[in-house]
Amino acid sequence: MVESLGVSVDTGQWITSGFSLAMGIVMPLTAFLITRFRTKGLYLLGLVLFVAGSVLCALSNSFIPMMGGRVLQAASNGILVAMTQVVILSIFPKEKQGGYMGWYGLAVSAAPMVAPTLGGLLVDALGWRSIFWIVAVLMAAAGMTLIRGEKEA
Repeated sequence: MVESLGVSVDTGQWITSGFSLAMGIVMPLTAFLITRFRTKGLYLLGLVLFVAGSVLCALSNSFIPMMGGRVLQAASNGILVAMTQVVILSIFPKEKQGGYMGWYGLAVSAAPMVAPTLGGLLVDALGWRSIFWIVAVLMAAAGMTLIRGEKEA
């Protein structure tokens, strides 16, 4: 990726570090955002921002747009991670919340172990842009499912 973007490894490291920094800033702000906006609207905004950030990253040919895309992804990820817990605690009955929170916790804690291997396989097979395209499609599908479910309700 650093070769493709024409930057040094030190500069390229900001693609990861900037993501962590932006997510760390936005995640605590989610508590404030939840009090100001409807849960579903805020969740959909997070999905849309994540898809936009992923597409921007996939199309990037230089560092600045890539960094902007990663910051968009991080901001939306900070919203989505915090809100998923709120959604679980709001839609499931008390007796089932522990089980669903456990599954959510398992997924969140397993992702950092599985993602590098899966990402490496995708990069080797399809190139680094494939990671962003695949994630953009999956998140767009999740958003469409949420919208379709709202229309049926």
